[in-house]
Amino acid sequence: MYENMQIILLAKKEPVSIFWQSIIMIIPTFDLFAAYRVEKLRKYLLFIIAYYIIAIILLVILFPINDDALDKKLFFLDPTFDDGGIGIGMELIAIGISIILIRKWSKEWNAKLLNHENTAKPNTSSFEILNERYAKGEITKEEFDKIKEDLKD
Repeated sequence: MYENMQIILLAKKEPVSIFWQSIIMIIPTFDLFAAYRVEKLRKYLLFIIAYYIIAIILLVILFPINDDALDKKLFFLDPTFDDGGIGIGMELIAIGISIILIRKWSKEWNAKLLNHENTAKPNTSSFEILNERYAKGEITKEEFDKIKEDLKD
């Protein structure tokens, strides 16, 4: 019964506030919403996954786990475990790069919407009027082709 049903959630085609997008990026899980609003959620998730895989590999290389640590459960919560602030530093770097990316993507999104509004509406209505006039027989095929070429320019 539900096999053919698809749920498609599209972002609203409206400009976003770059300031608020930047603020949202600081709040965990809301950063996903900020990326979704500018239709860059997949790219953002790929960035986050790749970044944290690299971060984990670096932490394992820099701070190898010894046999004593493996004997303890949740050794990373042990008060004697010290990474020298590298974990927090890597998190701050991730947040910084995320904010830069979302600001860039938000500017591109706003520019795309602005260009779409300025260019699409006049041309679309001109072509619609032209098609209606041709359909009603008000203009010939030659006139239609000539006007259509002029509108494209």
